[in-house]
Amino acid sequence: MGLEAHRDRRFRHRERRAQLVGIWLVAALLVAGVLGLFGATGPLSARVVGSADRMLSVEYQRFPHQHAETSIRVTVPDEAVRSDRTAVGLSASWMDATQVSSVSPEAVEQIVGADGIWLALATTPGASLTLTINYRPTDAGSRPGWVQVGTSRAAFHQFVYL
Repeated sequence: MGLEAHRDRRFRHRERRAQLVGIWLVAALLVAGVLGLFGATGPLSARVVGSADRMLSVEYQRFPHQHAETSIRVTVPDEAVRSDRTAVGLSASWMDATQVSSVSPEAVEQIVGADGIWLALATTPGASLTLTINYRPTDAGSRPGWVQVGTSRAAFHQFVYL
């Protein structure tokens, strides 16, 4: 009877430990999800970066899901819009790993270069520009990119989940 009670006590101790580990693991996953680490919007996923001269900002999700619709928003302040056309460049490495579903406002012209794709947009001098690109990441993994307007460039980085 003594040996059986001792085994039973050890079993209950291991069972309690396994339950605690499971509870902490589930809690950690819930917190990570709420913070946006699994592709949802959240304080750790939503990010805004800008160029050094503050003539360009890029709002994006750092942790999107592969094949899930997401967007990137490029904002150019009014003092940076100087003509009736503004060219916005997007890095080729980032564009190669995305499937664009819509661009708003629509580009007047698209120019494909060795370093990226340039979208010529109709603008009003002195009026700010907000460009929204809706897309689906096609490849999982680490995805660096950049957006450029004139000489202003903002770099960003995404990690695409499966």
